[in-house]
Amino acid sequence: MIVHRISAFTQGGAGGNPAGVALLDGPAAAADMLRTAAEVGYSETAFLCPEGDSWRIRYFAPETEIPFCGHATIATGAHLGATFGAGVYRLILAGGDTVEVETAATTDGWSAAFRSPPTWSRAMPPGLLAELLALFGLDDDDLDPRLPPALIHAGATHPLIALRRRDRLSQLGYAFDRGRAIQQRDGFATIHVVHSETPVLFHARDPFAVGGVYEDPATGAAAAALGGYLRDISWPCDGAFETIQGADFGRPSRIAASFGPERGSAVRVSGETAPLSPPLKTGGGEDGWLPVFFYRLHMDIPALSARGLRCVSAGPALAADHRVVLGAKAVLAPEPGARSPGVLAFLPRSDLAALYADLPDYTERPVTVTGPGQHGPVDAVTMIGPDAATQGAGNDDYVRRYHALFAQLGLGALG
Repeated sequence: MIVHRISAFTQGGAGGNPAGVALLDGPAAAADMLRTAAEVGYSETAFLCPEGDSWRIRYFAPETEIPFCGHATIATGAHLGATFGAGVYRLILAGGDTVEVETAATTDGWSAAFRSPPTWSRAMPPGLLAELLALFGLDDDDLDPRLPPALIHAGATHPLIALRRRDRLSQLGYAFDRGRAIQQRDGFATIHVVHSETPVLFHARDPFAVGGVYEDPATGAAAAALGGYLRDISWPCDGAFETIQGADFGRPSRIAASFGPERGSAVRVSGETAPLSPPLKTGGGEDGWLPVFFYRLHMDIPALSARGLRCVSAGPALAADHRVVLGAKAVLAPEPGARSPGVLAFLPRSDLAALYADLPDYTERPVTVTGPGQHGPVDAVTMIGPDAATQGAGNDDYVRRYHALFAQLGLGALG
């Protein structure tokens, strides 16, 4: 299994919260994902596999599964963008909710934004508040009366405690085992402890003992839940705010959030990302999915799937600086300035090797793919055959089927 390592909610390429992202060819056992998350060692690792035109996603901390994780979703968006191209990707959570993540290239790498699951908030039970104040060594005088303690939710539930003073937030500490017991008992994710510097700028710390991590450097799910809570109490921020998190232990992170007026509706959370160390290979398995540009009859992705190959199509695309030459077969020939129509798809490397096992003369070449669709540009691969395929008598049946497939896919006539 290949796990890509990406820091989410960075500032200028630094800080942020590291997450693992593993792109799988099919569902994995929960025990295997938990073991991999522990090996990676980050607060969360996201595991994805294709499902129709969506991706099914599960999030694992080193010690438990989490229903939703914001920073790992941002990291996932960045990885999908870098692998398959900028665009909008639909994620299906383990609980059945769906989340859309939008990704775009920036001068420093990739940014991403997600729209959260539905939000809710309710007053914190007095007994729980007393437990949490004792856990952190706080008292009632430390609390900000403008932001009453609450349980807040956007895919996961977080207790919210707002402090009057920034320095008290910096001094926050707690007994790890006691914090984990409370979180396990009540099904909480992080505990969101915040200070409002201004109505539109918050500072936060997020203990995460239940996940086997003392503290989260950036918690997008908590930021989304905070947005829902601020809307519920009519907080004067005009529907947008930022959170600075992780600064108190050397990983400054910046989270932007915005929301509309409808109570319970999704909160948009966005941030920058940065790649970390090279991908980690754990437990063997596939060596990753590839973006592949198809220009021959293999453009018929449903036909490939019917043969048992694991393919996800991104639709029509254009190979930069190439054109298709038809003869006995199709050949993709370099030509500066040209753009050759075809189809962009994604499949495991082992499946690509199996597809071309009986075509030893075809070799893998890099190609830059753009598209009329939402994905691109993408650094993909394509399979190039011998030029001899275009020599001699043409194959009328091949050419007929080729043009018929072009028309079927809406790619237009060859020029």
